[in-house]
Amino acid sequence: MYVEEQMNENLSDNSDDEGDINILDNPCTEDVKLRSLIEKGCGCAKNCISTFSFSDIREHVISLSEMTRNERDFYIMAKLKVKARRRQSKDEGSTRKRIRYLYEFRDVEVCRQTFLITHNIGKFTLESLIRHLTTNGLTSRTHGNKHKRPKNAYSFDVLRDAAQFITNYAEEHGLPQPAAVNRNIGGHILLPCSESKQSLYKIYKDICTDNNKTAVGLTTFKGVWQSCCPSIKFMSPQTDVCPVCA
Repeated sequence: MYVEEQMNENLSDNSDDEGDINILDNPCTEDVKLRSLIEKGCGCAKNCISTFSFSDIREHVISLSEMTRNERDFYIMAKLKVKARRRQSKDEGSTRKRIRYLYEFRDVEVCRQTFLITHNIGKFTLESLIRHLTTNGLTSRTHGNKHKRPKNAYSFDVLRDAAQFITNYAEEHGLPQPAAVNRNIGGHILLPCSESKQSLYKIYKDICTDNNKTAVGLTTFKGVWQSCCPSIKFMSPQTDVCPVCA
């Protein structure tokens, strides 16, 4: 029952969190890539990217990396909207007006490639932002797969079986530890240090094969362990669990 409650709790978490965009996890490597793009040029007749210094572009890229994806999208779409120009359609009798978006950096009109480099986005992202801005205006974007179950996702029963195996194995082979004093939590269950998650996964996979059941992958197995059975751990070689010595 506990396992099923834990599975429900973790599967109901919001897995669509896009998280923050952090493009400078390795500043030295990213600096080299950015400098290489700038030195290569933007390809336009004016080579407008040469107008800006490396430090100006780098500072802007870092500022964008500190934003969440939603904040970055709003920032870029707002800049595009300000510079948007409406043109009458060339089709005869049409009253539709086409929107042409201009690009700028540091209040200077630039080519599309320079805009991509200075804002650290790709062509696909820019086209998606423009399409969303044209269709929906300045609103938050929602990924097309949000709230949709991936086609290759394991069923709830398969994940529950994996969690139940871990729990059952720990009850049979583990050594329960007393709960911490003055804490409203249960104690850990320690498994022998001679075992590992990978060795237990092999046992789990063999059992699933013998019973013609679907087994999750090793990464998913470790994820289920971390999410649903965090109190089940492995003993370290130095762990002293003897009540006499304690």
